[in-house]
Amino acid sequence: SICVRLFLNRTQKIIIKNWLNACTVIYNKAAKELRTKKYDQCKPGKLFNTIRTKLKKVKKKVQSDSLKILNKVPNIEKPFTKRHWVKIHILDYSIKEACKNYSANLT
Repeated sequence: SICVRLFLNRTQKIIIKNWLNACTVIYNKAAKELRTKKYDQCKPGKLFNTIRTKLKKVKKKVQSDSLKILNKVPNIEKPFTKRHWVKIHILDYSIKEACKNYSANLT
């Protein structure tokens, strides 16, 4: 097995923690939406696209909130920019994971 050690500075730790928190929020929102039972008859290939479209506004809000949270961190030299916020495709991976787990649970 391979062990990778990351030596991150304070700013990098804050950014990664923020990204992980955003992914957790989106995963939980997707799982909550999937539990409504509206998607039981949906084909697995269409399920991800349906949920992704449904959560489009939520993703944008989580993305903008992530930047606001980063800029509230004290004792950081320069402000964070859009370059540091959580990318939408990263949030889509969280939705895809929730859909995959939901589909596996149905079979």
